[in-house]
This record gives sequence, C-alpha cells and structure tokens, in this order.
Amino acid sequence: MRTVFGLLPLLCSVSVFANSNIDTVCDHAELSVKRSDCLALVDFYHSFNVRNIDRQNTWGQPKVNLWKGIVTSNDRVVEIKLDKQHVSSDSFEGDVWLEGKFKDSFKQLTALEKLDVSGATHEAPIPDFWEAFPHLEWLTLTAGKVETINTFPPSLKELKSIKVLQLGNLKIRDKLPSNWNDFSTLEVLRLNNNLFYGEVDNSIVDLKKLTKLNLSFNPYLWGEFPFEILKNNVVPDVHLVESSFWGKIPDYVLNTTVPLGKSTLVVLDHNHFSNALNNPIHLFLENNGYYFVDMSDQTLAANQENHPASITLKHNNKGNAVLAPKIKGQQSRIFIVPDEGYKVTSVSGCSGQLEKNIFSISDGQTKCNVDIVFSPCDGKSCVVDFGRTNSVPNVKVESPFQGKKLSGVVQLRGWFLLTDWDQVFNNNFPHGEKTRFSIRIDDRERIYFQGLDARSDVTEAMNYTLSEGERELGWSVPIYTGDLENGQHNLKLFNSIGVQLADIDFTVFNPKIAGKVQYISGVEKSAIVPNFPIPGHSSEIAFNVAEQSFTVVNQFDSSGKSVRSEERHFSDESERYSDSKLRQKSSKYGDRSAAQIENPSSARIYSGVQNMRGWFIAQRDQSPALGEFGLQDKKFSIDSGSEESNVSRNLTFHKRKDVNATFSVSGDFGWSFLWYSGSLKNGWYKADLSALENVIYQTRFVLQEVEFLSFTPVNEFGDQIYVHSYGDEVVVDDFPEVGSDVTLRFDPAGQNFVIVDQHIH
Repeated sequence: MRTVFGLLPLLCSVSVFANSNIDTVCDHAELSVKRSDCLALVDFYHSFNVRNIDRQNTWGQPKVNLWKGIVTSNDRVVEIKLDKQHVSSDSFEGDVWLEGKFKDSFKQLTALEKLDVSGATHEAPIPDFWEAFPHLEWLTLTAGKVETINTFPPSLKELKSIKVLQLGNLKIRDKLPSNWNDFSTLEVLRLNNNLFYGEVDNSIVDLKKLTKLNLSFNPYLWGEFPFEILKNNVVPDVHLVESSFWGKIPDYVLNTTVPLGKSTLVVLDHNHFSNALNNPIHLFLENNGYYFVDMSDQTLAANQENHPASITLKHNNKGNAVLAPKIKGQQSRIFIVPDEGYKVTSVSGCSGQLEKNIFSISDGQTKCNVDIVFSPCDGKSCVVDFGRTNSVPNVKVESPFQGKKLSGVVQLRGWFLLTDWDQVFNNNFPHGEKTRFSIRIDDRERIYFQGLDARSDVTEAMNYTLSEGERELGWSVPIYTGDLENGQHNLKLFNSIGVQLADIDFTVFNPKIAGKVQYISGVEKSAIVPNFPIPGHSSEIAFNVAEQSFTVVNQFDSSGKSVRSEERHFSDESERYSDSKLRQKSSKYGDRSAAQIENPSSARIYSGVQNMRGWFIAQRDQSPALGEFGLQDKKFSIDSGSEESNVSRNLTFHKRKDVNATFSVSGDFGWSFLWYSGSLKNGWYKADLSALENVIYQTRFVLQEVEFLSFTPVNEFGDQIYVHSYGDEVVVDDFPEVGSDVTLRFDPAGQNFVIVDQHIH
C-alpha cells in the first residue's frame, strides 16, 4: 500500500471482524429491550460500521445493556456513547472509527436521552428528524470527517430537553438561529469548526442556563459579538477563536478588578477586536478559582471604524462570503469564497465593484443587500488571477508546469503572495489548523499544509519586502508519482481559505515491474552518458532510490580520468560536539529510530536538485540527568568544516501517512526541501537531524547523522556548472527487471535523468 507520501512499508493493518449474531438477535427470546429499539440498533450497526470499534463482538447478544456503548433502562435504549472517550483504545486499530450515515429507522429510539458519536465519518447529510426524540438531553455529532455540506437542522429546536448540543466539524453552512429562545434548556453549545456565516443574534444572551459556548473556527461569522452573555458570569466559558468578529471588547470583560466570577475562561484570539490587549489577562482568585481572557493575535485592529451600511448577503449556497472589518480610508469589502468546482458569476447591489473575488462597496450606503451568484466552472475558469508585483506573478506553480511529465519522487513547488486574504481569515480553514495552502490532485482528498518556505529569489525579483507577519511565500510538497496511474493528471492549488489559485494538467510515467508500477528498491543500475556535461567528457549515472530517477555519480575527462573530488569537508568529532553546544545521541522512539534522514543516504552520492527529506517523530524523550523533556527547534544541518559555510535549516512538517501508521501516532512528521548539490563544494560532508532540549540547559540532541558525497558536474577548468540542456536520450537495458528497457531524458530542473518511456521485450 502506498500513499501520496508513502515511502515506508506499512507495518500495521486493520482487520474487521463480522458479527454473525447481530442480524438475528432481535428475535431472541431473552432480548432485553423493546424489539423496535433492537431493530434500530441493528440498522445503526450496519449503516455506521459499528463493527469497526466492537472488536469483541459485544453487539449481538440478547442482553443489549452489555453492548459496547449502549445504556438501557426499562427495556428501552436511553444512551448511545460511541465516542473515543468511552471506547477503549484497544478496541480499534489506527484511525478506524465509526463511518456511515443515519437511517430513517434510527427514529424508533424515541427514549434516547444521550447520543454521542463524536469522531465519526459522516457519509451523508445530517438528518432532520430530531423531533422524534423528546427526551434527548445530550447530542454530540462532532465529526472526524464529513463528506457533504450540511445545514443546521431546523428540527433541533424541537428538542425541549436538550442540555448539551455539540455539532463541531460538520461543514454546516448556514446562519445561526435567530431565536435562541427555542433552546432555552441549553447548558453547553459547541458549534465550532463549521461554515456558519453572518452575525450572532442578540437573543443568544437569553440562554440563562448556558455555561459553555464555543463558536471558534467559523471564519464566516462576523460582526460585533453580543458580549452581554458574559455579564454577571452568565456564561463563564466562551470560545470565539479564529472567526471574524470585530468591534470593541466591553470593559466588563477587560476589567480584572471586578472579576466576572471565580472560574471564567474567555478565549477571543485571532479575531479583529480593535481594543484587545497584547497579552492575555490571567488572574487566579480565591478558593482556587481563576479568570482568564486570551485576546492575542488580533488582526486589522488598527484604524477600524464602523461600517456605514447595514449589509445583507444573499447567494445560491454554493460558496461563502465574509464582510471584512471596515478600515479607515478603505471601502467596505466582502471576501467571496466559492465551493470547489464553482466560481463567482455575479455580485450585485450596494453600488459595489467585484475584483479578484473581493466585492468593494462604495461609501455613502445606508442599508443595502448584496446578491451573490455562483455557477459551475467551465474548464479552468475557477482560477482567480491575483495579478503581479513588478511583473512577477503573485501566484505561481513552478512544478509541474502545464503539460510537464513527472516521474519518480518529485517536489511540487511554487509561491503565492496574498496578504489581504490571510489577514481577514487568519489562515484557519477548515479544521482550526494554521494552514497556509492546500492542494488537490485529481479527485483525491485535499491536503492542507501549514509551513511555507523562504524564497528570496522571488521577493528580490518582485522588489518586495515581506513584513514580519509574512516572512515566507514559497511552498513545496513531496510526492511519489508512482502513487498516481501513468497518464494525465490535474493539480489544483488553493490559498488558506479555499480560493482556487491554479489549475495545472500534467502527465506521469513510471516503469512497471511484473506489469505493475511500484516503488523500486534493491535494484542497482548504472550507465555511461557520452559528451555530458560538456563535449569530450562522459558521466556515469546511477539509479537513485530516493528520487526514483538516475543521478550523476561520476564524471570522466577526455583521458578517462575521474574528476570527482574525495575531499572531506567536515570538522572532527571534538569540534562538532563541543562543551558550548553539548550534543548527545538520543534514544529511539519505541524500538525504532525517532528520526530519519532518507535523503541524502549514508555513504551515497548526492547530485543535482533533490528532495532532502525524512521524518522526525520524536516529541518527548527521557534523559537520566534531566528527566522528561520536550524536543523543539528541530534542525537539519550540514557540517562543511567551517562555521561560516555550515548549513542549518529549521524544519517545517507535512503529512506522512506511512510514518503515522508505522509509529501509530497522529500529526505531521515528514520534512523535505529541495537542495542543489552545487551549493556545496564537491566532496564528503556530514549531515544530522537535531533538536533542542530544555531551554535552560540548551542541550542539542542529535537523532541521526549521515556522511555523504556531494557531486556536481564540472567544466574543463574544474568549476562546478549547472547543466542547462542535453539533447540525446539514454537507453538503459534490463531495468527495472530483465527484459525491460527504459528511456531516460535529462531534466534541467532536477539536474538528473528521468524515466520517460519503457519497452518490455
């Protein structure tokens, strides 16, 4: 099995056991619940793949109260608790969890008081049948994944006994209820990580029993939040993180001399509040109480003013829009985000003007409506052109370019400069993570990334100076193209909020072994390329497992003598591990290395433009002297023998599903970046992965070290050169297996020879 970043063999698998008794249990003479409840549970078992977590086959015995996650009372089912908190971790494997949809038969469970299936994958819209549950007090449908856009079910207002309502991460695109009095029994309301849009109705203040409110990570919620809900400690726990609220935070929130109550938590960071302080207010009170208000990282706070118009947005529900805070000297602006596959067709009203998906409203409007119409894309018409800076595009996909053929392991890369959108939306779409961009290849799941790369070449060409908040604008993603079928494919690039920036068609070719494309390992093959890199010289190229292509490993002059340098460019051990920078070898993560440099490989040749890559799984470790510590400031370093020319690069991380599966962990642990061997003089180097432990002691731990030979072709004077072209194709016999010949073509971008064709005898 391979994934987009699949370069490790998967060491764990998921097995599913079917329950042979489940389909007949409702006819058992000793059934402990009402038959209609049993039938509804059996339907739920199949429709939501409950067998994924019922590893011991508890469902299927006649005593339903013994079924995992089920509570009964007086022959009725009253609770379904199949969230990860109540199901032990040894009952499922990896990321397998509930997945499926509600069937209409679920309405038979009319005595239900609690339903908690948090973490489930919802494969169909959330149903609107909640009036069937008059006793329901707790409803948690917070999703691990959802495959459809949802609306807020109107029947929820019929839950007259509801106390806990948690609908997080469900892609609910809707306005919040306008009459919160319908939910007067609510004590906990969590609607975080959704697509709610518009303002919060003031009637939410009337929820007198509410103790916890979470509307965080709804980037399209805007306006002035009704902070009256915090007066007199009515709701002591409020989370509004990373939405688009603006205005002033009232004095009764900021005034710590008169605390709201003995335990108050208010989290307002990453919004647009104009009077937020730089630091959180954190005050411990008597009797172990506390008062905590976090207002950090506000954007657009300076020079805000009130909107001159009251604006109502209307659209055909194929996208979202947010009214941005009003900045002095700037028109009121609406940022419009179509769904993937749709574009903005027209925007009208308020005497405004549309440009690059931003609708600017003219001054002098008193009250007006804005109508937004979306329509399906035609060809590549979804791409939004964000212009140029000093003739350099603000958005660029360098690789692949339109029509490019990719082979082996490649680094998709480019840059974008979109400061307005980043400011308004805080880079938080769609899961609350600090994402900066996302890509989709064909119809695969979109992949979100948090880190960007420094691209001084781009900013210099733009004559543009990045602000402190921007810093970086380059992006890069490693993929193994063998995970894609040979033939034509498509890549789409999106900014942090989901606006489509590029649409590129490219082709893929990788050779087959036994009729199947697979990652080639354990095969050593080399060939001689005449008159390369200059006339009269020849070069040896060899198959590079890390890149799945052929790289230059040696060069011979006209007399047949090797020009490769064997000079050693690194410090001795005593200099590298000095007292001033104490270094120790770390322990392993379990029984495996806690970090890995996959490329460059130890005692191998690194040549051309390659993906320096690997993983860094270690988060915490154990030291006899210092006890448990946290690892931070993770770096890849190359020792070049002198302090001035040493290479040190802080790592940013991306998804590596193969690593997650191997170590049974979740998170981003893969690292990679492009490196050109010509940046180093030819010869031997040492590279290592390290991390800083304990800020006080400044102990740097080395988790892995490799020694590699860097080689770049040279001209007749011995100077390293960047080869711009080579016109001839190279045929390599009996690769990747006997009876197969492959054709190679020089790729100037990678300074290597890629496989472009295969002939099987």
